[in-house]
Amino acid sequence: MRASSAVLLLPIALAGCQDDGLDRLGGEAPSDDEVTLKVSVSDWSGWTSPPPGYKAPVKVTTDAYRSGDIFRVMAMGEVVTFTVEVRERSVHLKSTGSIYEDGDGMGDAKENFRWRRGGRIELATPTMDAATNVTIEDLGAGARPATSAPSSTSTG
Repeated sequence: MRASSAVLLLPIALAGCQDDGLDRLGGEAPSDDEVTLKVSVSDWSGWTSPPPGYKAPVKVTTDAYRSGDIFRVMAMGEVVTFTVEVRERSVHLKSTGSIYEDGDGMGDAKENFRWRRGGRIELATPTMDAATNVTIEDLGAGARPATSAPSSTSTG
């Protein structure tokens, strides 16, 4: 009788595991919204002494994304792919590379990142003597997407 009871309860237990699309941390479902992200990428190295007044080149791209769209960043010679998920009140990214959120130090690298709509997040590669810094800013829906060439403007 116990074996038959377990077999009958299994479908009920599995039904509770279905994904309802809600983010467990924020309680918000994926959105069909479009978001415009400004991605700024710059490299630095502690092995070289730049001349006075030198500002590291910053590559800036601005593009519109929907959930499921991807973008790539060259970080310390490695291509890191980010998958975008747009939520009602936040933007989520899933990365394929070793990336740290600013302020995390040399702890564990993360793959999932989340920040409030209209905000920004600062990421970096996990090294102490050279790194790639990536700043991603949500410009909101309807912002004019444009891609710019690398500039000598520092993200500061």
